[in-house]
Amino acid sequence: MGISTFYKKTVSTKRLADVGGGSKRQSWSTNVASLTCAIHPLNAELIAVQDSAFYNTFKMFCAASVDIEIGDRIIDGAVTYTVTGKSNYDDLGGASNEHQRLTIVKGK
Repeated sequence: MGISTFYKKTVSTKRLADVGGGSKRQSWSTNVASLTCAIHPLNAELIAVQDSAFYNTFKMFCAASVDIEIGDRIIDGAVTYTVTGKSNYDDLGGASNEHQRLTIVKGK
């Protein structure tokens, strides 16, 4: 049984795109329209991320081949997360267990 059997959520991802004319001419465009994954709370406590703001952090698990980068947004219905960390893993030494572990912050 591979890790993908635990991917019960479908989300989309957005990436900041420069549309020309400098930094004020940027927009978020869909990068992955339908991504199956698993999202779990990292910690029940709020953590300070930047500028003394507090956020909930989560771990997201998805296929290793998915194009996700730090700074991308994960859209889960009305909830938006921002990717703050990314690692690739193969826990059990087989292709069915290769995956990405992303640290995501809710509402950032």
